[in-house]
Amino acid sequence: MYLYAYNHTNKYDLSFVITIYNPAHRLAKRAFYLRNLRGKTEAEQIEYAKQIMDAVAEEIYYLSGFGVDKGVVKSGARKVSETVYHGFEPKPGGHFFHESALVSFRMGCYHLWGNAQTERGHLRITEDSLASEEWEIKTEVIYKKVFFQFPIVTIPEWRRSNYPPESITFFGIYNRTGRKRRRDDRQLAYDRNDSVLKRFLERFRTVGNLSFGKRRYFANDNTHIEILEGRWPKSKAKSKRHPRKSQLASQPVDNTDYVYLIQMGRIKIYKIGKTNDPQGRLVSLQTASPYKLKLLHTFKADNASAAEENLHETLHNARMEGEWFR
Repeated sequence: MYLYAYNHTNKYDLSFVITIYNPAHRLAKRAFYLRNLRGKTEAEQIEYAKQIMDAVAEEIYYLSGFGVDKGVVKSGARKVSETVYHGFEPKPGGHFFHESALVSFRMGCYHLWGNAQTERGHLRITEDSLASEEWEIKTEVIYKKVFFQFPIVTIPEWRRSNYPPESITFFGIYNRTGRKRRRDDRQLAYDRNDSVLKRFLERFRTVGNLSFGKRRYFANDNTHIEILEGRWPKSKAKSKRHPRKSQLASQPVDNTDYVYLIQMGRIKIYKIGKTNDPQGRLVSLQTASPYKLKLLHTFKADNASAAEENLHETLHNARMEGEWFR
């Protein structure tokens, strides 16, 4: 058998998850497992992991055109840090839902523990070998492709002149010329010498920090890297059913005066409700919330119940639970 090693410098099982979203606020998450981190203590490695996460978030925004919502650093299954990104709003225009860039590494590697008696595909373990100090990290090459896929907002070359410069994304997709055009006869355009793209790809190399998946694959330094145009899989999640208006909302008279909007901390989660005392409602909700709540907006309505339910109905696809919305 093989004894797989997390990596040869990490003492802690650190990873981070970046949440990205397109102009229609459809979310996608990408997890990155970390290795080769600086720092002797967990706190030092977490701080370095945050720096890597911030840089990767900036790179993904530049390369994909999708918005970046937040990043979460984890130690095992425990969340140790969270960063909400501002200024990485999704770029308008182009194809939003089903375009992707597929970065393919021809051969991948992983680390494993071995000794002098290690044979390829088999590790001979005896009492003497377990007691010896001959164990060391070995790098095993796997002869299969490993890849990273992320969604992209693309504007075809022939449409780019119709969009302002700030909406132009790094990747572009255009149809090949020819008399007979096939449906899949398209090509992904990008600049392989771009400094940000190079920086992103280097993170998957042997000396880099990012790994593929839970088995911690990384790219062999001598492998050929391909970047292909792909299709992002459609979400299998069913859209929420449209709620029916209640009898209360259809009443012409309502004793409640105000509709309020409350934000939970710095994250983009909001509560929409009704009350006669917005400040008092804020105080009562704060006692049960671990996050600092903020009253963003209130307005007075002749029928607050109808106004509240109209907002709930309009935003039903973003509903999380009860009166809380993303």
